[in-house]
Amino acid sequence: MPDTHIHIHLGGEGETQVKRAKKRSSRRAATPSSPPKRNKGRKDPKMARAMKKAHQKAKKKDGTFRKGWDRSRMMSHAHKLKKK
Repeated sequence: MPDTHIHIHLGGEGETQVKRAKKRSSRRAATPSSPPKRNKGRKDPKMARAMKKAHQKAKKKDGTFRKGWDRSRMMSHAHKLKKK
């Protein structure tokens, strides 16, 4: 919801100056001094393959989850496949 609050101030000789209140952003600005975050560690190719298989089993053709499946179960299944 934008802030439409208007402040009217009179100048020295009777002219009006209209100032709008600044909009406050809800997100924090990233500090320029901090370096960008990155993944720590190497990618696991075994887990990548297991995730693909688990994804195929958990999702339907239209991209929705099958009955009884959710993200948690899909990840558990991927970890079990990786262990094999």
